[in-house]
Amino acid sequence: MRFLPRLLLTTLLAITLAACAPAAGGTPTPGSTPTPTAPISQTPIAHPSGRGDVVFQWSRMGGFVPRMYLDLWVPSFTLYGDGTLIYARYDEKDQVTRLHQAKLSEAAMQELLDYAVNTARLFGSKGTYFNPYIADAPTTTFVLRAGGREAKVTAYGLMQSGLHQKPQGWTQADMDQWERLGDLQEYVEAIDLRGSTNPNRQDLGVYRANAVTLYVERSQGSAGPNTPQWPVSDLDLEALAPPINRVSEGTLVEGDLAGKVLDAVPLQTSKTFLHKGMAYQVGIRPRLPYDWTWGGGLPPHVTSVSPASGAQADAALKDGLCIGFHFQSPTRMGNNPTSLIKVQLDGADISKNVLWMSTKDLPPSQGRGCYTPTTKLSSGEHAVTLSYTDEAGTSYRYDWKFFMA
Repeated sequence: MRFLPRLLLTTLLAITLAACAPAAGGTPTPGSTPTPTAPISQTPIAHPSGRGDVVFQWSRMGGFVPRMYLDLWVPSFTLYGDGTLIYARYDEKDQVTRLHQAKLSEAAMQELLDYAVNTARLFGSKGTYFNPYIADAPTTTFVLRAGGREAKVTAYGLMQSGLHQKPQGWTQADMDQWERLGDLQEYVEAIDLRGSTNPNRQDLGVYRANAVTLYVERSQGSAGPNTPQWPVSDLDLEALAPPINRVSEGTLVEGDLAGKVLDAVPLQTSKTFLHKGMAYQVGIRPRLPYDWTWGGGLPPHVTSVSPASGAQADAALKDGLCIGFHFQSPTRMGNNPTSLIKVQLDGADISKNVLWMSTKDLPPSQGRGCYTPTTKLSSGEHAVTLSYTDEAGTSYRYDWKFFMA
């Protein structure tokens, strides 16, 4: 049986106590999630405290969705070391998903960490759990940095109903941990601070990213009669879209132009627009403040990789293995950024053989590096590891695989 998540229990307790006590301040805003201000554990749990340090992250992606949706993935819940929280919630009124921003006090952070460490036991989890009884389900990922340890746990099919029988090779401990992961997911999904005035959990409103990656593909179907015109005249979809049946590598859009795109395109889905008489599928991935230092997805400076993760390349790899970079955003990589980048293919360091083409400004703002194998790659799976550091010494890494025909 599932246990009620602690957040629900403490919320019920808070409601009961509030009914028995004199009113103090205003009435809690609907949708807020009151929780105790004191940590459950007697000893505070140490955690990274930098404003760019990911302390806890929850995401759910994949399943039976169009390929572009994988590019649009944004973690649904990211808590940073300074208490900044970026989380996604669905707006019933407007019927769109938006990112929201909040600020947690240290006491509120301890409440969440206590649940993740001591109740959900993330550090005692295996790295991967797979539900074999469901097809085309999304994968849930938890990442945690606390107490001098790090954990990344993925669980395929966790959003479905509980396991009715023990999968082959699973122990009872695995079954128990699956239940805890499900409870942790419910705990995080219940956190909704929209409208909260609690000083320990302050609502900071809708998160407006200062940069987005814009994905554009030519629509293979006909546009409906109510298909809207593309409203951002400064961006030419025809020029941004790759040829038909090719995958969009994404275009970084920043500043005021990013705001216009955010107003036009919904989060976590694509939308069809008409432009110059043609129909285009358009999607966006907002950049989080210090996004993807770890935990999956493209690192913050990387605009594209090709072949993409899971893609099948032609036998000659004629277009090369290519990586697009924005060298100075969101953090600086200095005057010689390519010297900070390391690329490995199937375990071999190919960094010196990557040909870089960068902008002429100093320090260079953008660049694209490509590697062309001198011999034909074998058919089957190939693994790539990209790693680099910024000027502040923060390390980033991205691992992906592609397939040769």
